Amino acid sequence: MSKMQRAALYIRVSHDEQVLHGYSLDAQRHALTEYAHKNNIHIVDYYTDEGITARKTYNKRKEFLRLMDDVKADNLDIILFIKLDRWFRNVRDYYKIQEILETHKVDWRTIFEDYDTSTASGRLHINIMLSVAQDEADRTSERIKFVFANKVQRGEVISGNMAYGYCIDGKKLIPDPTKAEIVKEVFHHYLYRQSKYATISHIKEKYGVSLHHQNLSRMLTKRIYLGEYHGNKNFCEQLISQEVFEAVQEIIKSNIRMGKTHVTYVYTGLLRCPLCGRNLASTKTKTSEHVYNLSYRCNGRYQDRTCTFNRSVGEKKLDTFLLTNIKQLIKDFVADYEIKYKSVPKPRLNERDKLLKRLNKLKELYLDDLINKDMYKRDYEELTTRINEISDKKEVPPKVNIDMLRSFLNKDLDIIYNDLSRIERQTLWRSIIKEIRFDAETLKPYIFFA
Repeated sequence: MSKMQRAALYIRVSHDEQVLHGYSLDAQRHALTEYAHKNNIHIVDYYTDEGITARKTYNKRKEFLRLMDDVKADNLDIILFIKLDRWFRNVRDYYKIQEILETHKVDWRTIFEDYDTSTASGRLHINIMLSVAQDEADRTSERIKFVFANKVQRGEVISGNMAYGYCIDGKKLIPDPTKAEIVKEVFHHYLYRQSKYATISHIKEKYGVSLHHQNLSRMLTKRIYLGEYHGNKNFCEQLISQEVFEAVQEIIKSNIRMGKTHVTYVYTGLLRCPLCGRNLASTKTKTSEHVYNLSYRCNGRYQDRTCTFNRSVGEKKLDTFLLTNIKQLIKDFVADYEIKYKSVPKPRLNERDKLLKRLNKLKELYLDDLINKDMYKRDYEELTTRINEISDKKEVPPKVNIDMLRSFLNKDLDIIYNDLSRIERQTLWRSIIKEIRFDAETLKPYIFFA
């Protein structure tokens, strides 16, 4: 008996084709299943791309990509689909995939059409049919674009997805009474504070509405709020004046230019939020032309609202504190460290391990009835007492580079610090500091050495 072929049944339909031509998913699935059963073909799986046009590049067809994974894994012998235009309407993509199929010796077959890839004339016929299908798709796309363009010029909505602040009334876009006010407040507050985070916080406090940072960014650049849409300047009612909108765009451009200026934040990764414990994030605010204040704050407060710590730690103040106090802090720490750990004997790990082995051996002797209960109890108490004594004395010093801290005391920071680059300053502090925490009320720093 010949080996039964392993088949993938590929089904694709766009919503328009499902309505116009009867290429529903169920109809395709039924026809392909019936064909496989009649021809003694084993169905490995169904691969269904719904609402996807064949002109869309194949790497955006989720099920098609899953099918190709099975091809490359050599799990298939043949691919079945009802018509060639279910597979591709793009000649170039077709041949890219055909090369993969030939490499893995996988054939394809249309059950409603007759194609032959083994001859030159058969391949020419496929080329012609794909070109015709591609041309038909292009013409259909042009007709749809023309229809949509006419609707836009008439001020009619062409999609159910609408900008925040509007709603659909019939075929027209009109301001949503509640949300439109929020949109206006967003633009005016951003114009006033020039900060997206401050605007998000303001809207949350005033309206109880949580805006995501990305959604706010898109909102601030949408020309629909000027009443414009796809070239129609009178598409809908205007929510934001031209002057306010253009002023906001200038602020956004200015912030983008500022953001592109690379800044090394000296204390990145060292500062911890006193409330939630996460790393404080670096940020900068413009004070004048080319002058910025660098600081650190908890994004748990400003992004996802999971933390209530709303204070910022300024980099200049932190510099001043460390340059003034770091040497005395190091001296105090080293002195305490030596007093606490210098006289501590090294843990007698070998002796402790030996006692634990003796304890296990004692249990075995008792279980094997080689010693009685009284002997076991006496020896057990003696061994556990000695183990506990060793454990009590075992206090391992924290891993701190004491030699590095001592050498740091010899540096003349007041002279060299201002001459260091920001990267050199960052390296300097990271060589001795593990992390810095703060008092939530006073912002007093607490240094933990590395």
